[in-house]
Amino acid sequence: MRKSSQSSQDQSRRILISCRSSPPDTFKLNSKAIFLAGATAIFVLTLLQSPVHAQAATSPNEVISSTSAKFIAAGVVFALAAVGAGYGVGHAGAAAMAALAERPEVRSMALIITALAEAIAIYGLVMAIIILGTAST
Repeated sequence: MRKSSQSSQDQSRRILISCRSSPPDTFKLNSKAIFLAGATAIFVLTLLQSPVHAQAATSPNEVISSTSAKFIAAGVVFALAAVGAGYGVGHAGAAAMAALAERPEVRSMALIITALAEAIAIYGLVMAIIILGTAST
């Protein structure tokens, strides 16, 4: 009797360990939700923009140099850069923590790799500022 209860405890421990070792893949669920929310927002903004620009354009250049399109472009550029940087820093940071747990001497290399991923957001901010700087023309 004691042998069977001990083997069932061992089996339940193995099941618990196997459940803990495979974390749920929440990023795929969240990325789908974020993508659908972004696509819906772009669709709604497109529908809202149509009645505003219903008047006839006098020249093709007037439509291209629209300030509202530049503001939307700057927002999209920075948003995509921030999402990419967050994704990169998340994965690089997790890998850096795992590497630091095993080998503490790789701290500076891990910091550099994480900073390179964060630079994506800075580049996105610079591009958004450049786009907004040309909005007055």
